[in-house]
Amino acid sequence: MLATRLEVAFNVDIKDEAISRAFSVKDLILEIIDALKGAKNIPIEDQKVSLGSGYWKEHLQVLPKKESLEMLELSTGYYAWLFRFILTAIDCLIFKLFFSIKTEGAENVPREGAYIIYANHTSFLDGPAIGASLPRRPVFQLFYFVFGPYFFRPFEKSRVLRNLIKMGRFIPFDFSTHFLEALRSSYFVLQRGKGLCFFPEGLRSSTGKIGEFKKGFGVLAKETGAKLVPVAIEGAHEAWASTAKYPRYHPISVRFGKPLLPEDLEKEGFAMGSKNCYEAICVAARKALVKLKDK
Repeated sequence: MLATRLEVAFNVDIKDEAISRAFSVKDLILEIIDALKGAKNIPIEDQKVSLGSGYWKEHLQVLPKKESLEMLELSTGYYAWLFRFILTAIDCLIFKLFFSIKTEGAENVPREGAYIIYANHTSFLDGPAIGASLPRRPVFQLFYFVFGPYFFRPFEKSRVLRNLIKMGRFIPFDFSTHFLEALRSSYFVLQRGKGLCFFPEGLRSSTGKIGEFKKGFGVLAKETGAKLVPVAIEGAHEAWASTAKYPRYHPISVRFGKPLLPEDLEKEGFAMGSKNCYEAICVAARKALVKLKDK
């Protein structure tokens, strides 16, 4: 988040490479100075940014950058449909054969309109387990909010692999750089009635317990008004914990809860002592997920 705040404070676009090259505060300052020299090329929508009241509402409505838009597969073209069909078939086969996956409540996932599927996160298997459990229509319309360094950067130099990532509908994010841009892309697809798979804890839990939710989840829920579908995943931590090198056989179950409305969660969160609307949604949504997981 440091890089994001620096970008906002100085009204400049600080490249990922610049952050990686900075080994000291002095290095970072020099990179900012270089970025300021080219500030005249900053789009008008990225100028005069404020972190005050209404910041998220105002800036999520700004269109993602051209390179981000080019990576968003909104259509259902033949090749994209075929790719997702094959990927989903393989996904389902793997989880049925090797993890004896069981699904409950998949009918709770909306068939149309914007929604956010949110789940506990303990394993690399969580996202694929959700994909293997969804009905065909929702799984074909779903985007995945994924950690960029793991899922995107290894492939970004290959045009073919970039196209596969695009057809797979992955939205890469990084906590240190361009996090706002990833939220804008997510806002963009939700505004167009698509679904989004989001892990509010950010990174995988090493204990198997549900951690605190990151603010970005509450921001998207509040500003889009999308329905929130809690998903409790059991067994994935045992099958492939974040500390393990390889997966092992262990039954996995995926339970989908009833859709929740952000405004209802906001009221509940404030009653629990939250200080702002985004925190309130995160706190109440986490409570709903814990309750679903403990059933």
